[in-house]
Amino acid sequence: MDEGKAALYAAIIGFAAAIIGAAVGGWASWRAARHSADAALRATAGQILGQAANEQTHWLRQERRQLYARLLQLSQKYRDERHKFLASVREHYATRGRDEGHKAALEVLKVLQSDLSSLSFEIVLLAPRRVSETAEEVSSHLRNCIIETMEFSKRLGRASRLTEEQRHLFSEQDATLMEKQGDFLAACHVDLVRFPWNP
Repeated sequence: MDEGKAALYAAIIGFAAAIIGAAVGGWASWRAARHSADAALRATAGQILGQAANEQTHWLRQERRQLYARLLQLSQKYRDERHKFLASVREHYATRGRDEGHKAALEVLKVLQSDLSSLSFEIVLLAPRRVSETAEEVSSHLRNCIIETMEFSKRLGRASRLTEEQRHLFSEQDATLMEKQGDFLAACHVDLVRFPWNP
């Protein structure tokens, strides 16, 4: 074999090796790029899902916090409105029926009773079972207190002051309400403050 043919064969073999090497190198680079792209895609998807889960958890937590605060506000509103209602009933009798403020106060109590019912449903939908149970105890007690207050207004008669029995009834209502609110707050604390928080 002469040197020209040997050089031609060497060139062909070198060229083929270069093409095969380039193909293998290109394939390896493509595979590495694909692997990197897949890893980046998985990481991005995981980050997006994690962020979505965090945002959903934050939203749910905020909604729960607002519902819990509304229940406590309605509890305080009941006590304020009960005081106004009883004062307006006494004023009605003191003015021999010329003052009709107790009717407006009675309507406020009825609206409050309705608000409690709808709030109870919202809490059942969004809160954990323990919080829902204690919230229902508070709501149920408040609804009973409202009914008792409205019934009491019918029995108040011409008295311009509360009797000892009536004071005792409202004192018991307040003590029971405070106890139930304490249980509710403890359940809320566990729900909102525990870490890590899970819906």
